[in-house]
Amino acid sequence: MIKQFNRMNTKPDQHQSVKILFRFHSELLDQEVMEIIRAETINMEMGKYRISDIPFYTPGIATDDIVSATYDDEEEMLKYHETLASSGNSIVWVVITDEETSIEDVQEIFLDLGCDSEEVSEHFFAMEVKSSASYYRIRDKLIELKSEGILDYAESCLSLVHQY
Repeated sequence: MIKQFNRMNTKPDQHQSVKILFRFHSELLDQEVMEIIRAETINMEMGKYRISDIPFYTPGIATDDIVSATYDDEEEMLKYHETLASSGNSIVWVVITDEETSIEDVQEIFLDLGCDSEEVSEHFFAMEVKSSASYYRIRDKLIELKSEGILDYAESCLSLVHQY
């Protein structure tokens, strides 16, 4: 069974954002998964695109990464091939484990630390950590909130800039 997390389906156009299909086996879900992620065209002829959405389920990909993709006639959309250049940004997936804590309150804590996020459900959001951000402060806050039983998290794409 393939679980699909689809934001839209668009055939590539040099003057607009595009959608790229990512297919992978999710260890977390223990199944084949496909996610469609928005990207900006860098060079359509060369198949180069910059990721603009925060990935919800695709590991190892972050905002502003440069990827290669080509149009797949069977899928009727662009399909990911490889990452050409890492942006240095990181992605962290956050699950709210405390029923009394609002997801918006937790997102606000990390927004104050410079992290944008996108809510996936009422208990789960994906968070972008820009390469210029101090991940130590963000990680300390994640560890603190985890120890308080408020959340759990996974570093789905931890760039070399944020390695510890």
